[in-house]
Parts: sequence; C-alpha cells; structure tokens
Amino acid sequence: MTRAHLGKSDVLVRFTGVNKSYDGETLVVRDLDLEVRRGEFLSLLGASGSGKTTTLMMLAGFERPTSGKIELAGRPLDNVPPWQRDIGIVFQSYALFPHMTVFQNIAFPLKQRRRPAGEIIERVNGILSLVKLEQMADRLPAQLSGGQQQRVALARALVFDPQLVLMDEPLGALDKRLREHMQLELKRIHDRVGVTIVYVTHDQNEALAMSDRVAVFAHGRIRQLAAPSELYERPTDALVADFVGENNRIDGTVIEASGQHCRIRSESGFVARALMPNPLAVGTRAILTLRPERLMIGDLPDCENRHSATVSSLVYLGDHARLDIALTSGESLTAKISNDARLQLPAVGETVTASWRNEDCRAFALEGNR
Repeated sequence: MTRAHLGKSDVLVRFTGVNKSYDGETLVVRDLDLEVRRGEFLSLLGASGSGKTTTLMMLAGFERPTSGKIELAGRPLDNVPPWQRDIGIVFQSYALFPHMTVFQNIAFPLKQRRRPAGEIIERVNGILSLVKLEQMADRLPAQLSGGQQQRVALARALVFDPQLVLMDEPLGALDKRLREHMQLELKRIHDRVGVTIVYVTHDQNEALAMSDRVAVFAHGRIRQLAAPSELYERPTDALVADFVGENNRIDGTVIEASGQHCRIRSESGFVARALMPNPLAVGTRAILTLRPERLMIGDLPDCENRHSATVSSLVYLGDHARLDIALTSGESLTAKISNDARLQLPAVGETVTASWRNEDCRAFALEGNR
C-alpha cells in the first residue's frame, strides 16, 4: 500500500511538522513528517545523534516536541502522560524488576491496570508460551540468560495488548549469534501477534532483516523511508547508499548526462557510466557507488564499464571470497564472489578484468553540492 492510498484507519501514528531542541537553538529532530501503518514493523535506522531515539522518546511521552504534532490512532498526544498512551516499551537494559519472578514481571502491567486475577493468569501463561519461556515462570531475572531476559521484557510489553510497541536497541547487549537468533524470534512474534512495532537501531543488517519499512535518519531528518529491498537496491542519495550495506565509492565529476544515465571522471582519469537516481548537471561533483557483489571479475558482454585491474588481496570467507583490486587508474575496489566449486579464484598479483552493469552503479551529488 502506498502512502497516497493510506486512509485514516490505516495510519496508527502520525508525526506532523515535529521539531525537537534541547537547548533552544540546535534541532535534533527537524520538520519530521512520518506515518506509521497499523500492524507494520518500522525501524528507525541511523548513526548516534541522528535523531532516531529522540523520535522514539517523543512518541513514548518521555520527551515533548518543541513544535509540531504527534497523534496515536487519531488522538493528539500533547498532554497524554506516558502511562496513558497504551504503548509497550522494550529498552536495551530490559528494566526487569530483580526481586520479581518472570511471571510477576510480566504480570506487572496487568496488575497496574487492575485486571482480574483469572485474566492475569491466563494472559501471562499465554504470552509465556508465545515467547517460549513456559518453564521459566518462577525464575528471577538474575537466573536468566540475556536472550531470556529480552524475551521477558518483550512479553511484558505485549501482555496488556497495547496498540503499539516501541523498542530502543533491545538486542544491543547480546552477542552476535544470539542477536541474529533473536531477530528471527522477534519477527516470528510480530507476524504471530500483528502488533505495530517501532524499532530503533543503528545496525543496518538488523533493520533490513526484520522490518517491513525502514526510515534512515541523519541530522534529525528522514533521508529515505522504504522497504528493505528498495532501500538497498535503490538508495535515493549518497548518505543512504553509504550507510545501508557496503559500497565501493569513487569521487569524480559529471562529464556527460543524458536521460537517466551519466558519465563520471575521477581525478585520476577513471571514467564510468552510471544510473542517476536524481538529475545531475555536467560539472557537478559527484560520487559513484557500487555494491561489491555487483562487481564482476571477468568480461561481461555488452558492458561499458570494463576496467583492467590487479588483485591486491584475497580473503576466503566460506560462502564467498572477498577480493580487493587496484584499477590501472589507481582506484581500489572490493568484490564479493559467491562460493562456487567450479569457479577458479584469481591469485594475488594476477591481472583481471573488473566489470559491472550501468544499472548497478549509481551516481549521487556530493553533499556540498546541495
């Protein structure tokens, strides 16, 4: 469903012209317009200080916008305290009560809402089953692993059936293997429950793996909001291309522009043809971006971008090999080659042809041109 076709009932959260400043001068969130759809998993992705966490805290009610409006299910949140917003929250620290059992921690929001004892038991047991912690109900948080504590925090956020669940870097304290496992678990639970989730992370892989849509934040603004595949395959500016996924990058100047394509020349004389997501005038300082997995070692037929290069390093990584190559013009590029027993990898020092399709190489204006 596109933004143009969203009806009022399809939008759960709406930010309209929201600004936030802590000192009255510097805006950490600026001119934010954002709609969160019912039932979606939306990630706010960005580096530290990009404004993503401040956006989440304003939605939670722990921070107030300097200006603008935030609505939840059509209801303005200006004067609604956090505990009355019908929002579940999961923090990186989990914030579990150390003296309470798993059951008691999960039951806490239901007791605060004065739900009947029978309903509390039924709901807690149901959510324990959902997060696969049925055997842990009587344990204290200190007796749980990090992943188990994270599940308890999630269960507590879900048990009272909120309209919305907010998550602020909830997997940040887990090791890599457990974090990847919990990403799959969170996605499974979201698909099962269908609750709307707004998730803050600085980890691009996490955002791509879990989200229906991702909003890339930088300097208090959303630079692109799109589905993961759209974000990765068709970034709209250099910052998004650089932040999401790995990219080869070459700086240069536009020497020709026609239709959707342009040619760029680097200072060393390297010339390549690329797709332009946004129009670029001749003479514009620009960068080329090319995903390592789209750089082919070999001669692609009917391909304008073919360059002689020397293999400077090769690292075997099991499912793929990583090659660093040096073009004759001096630029260094990286290629990722999928593991194929039939493929003979080049040796370090060997001369090869590096090729890529025009559509796999994108040209963006340098930020200073804007």
